[in-house]
Amino acid sequence: MKLIKSAGSVWDDIAEDSGEAMQLKIQSSLLTALKKYASEVKSNEFAKPPSLLEPKSLLEIEEAVVNTFTIDELVKMAEHVGVNTLKIEEK
Repeated sequence: MKLIKSAGSVWDDIAEDSGEAMQLKIQSSLLTALKKYASEVKSNEFAKPPSLLEPKSLLEIEEAVVNTFTIDELVKMAEHVGVNTLKIEEK
């Protein structure tokens, strides 16, 4: 087995090119924020999930992997529940 030096992140390592790696990073960031939100809603018995994130959807989010939802779907869900993960950094 040959060891290969990491490019810096798992997404950089598995992506075909830098554009795909960026898409995976964005999806991962959005999904992580939504999973955190879903966990908080689930743990607060008085919180009612917004209609877009009914209990079935909360479970789907908690069990999701990075390619379960498209970036567009993740952005719409995040916006609907007030989750903002937008932070753009220049190189």
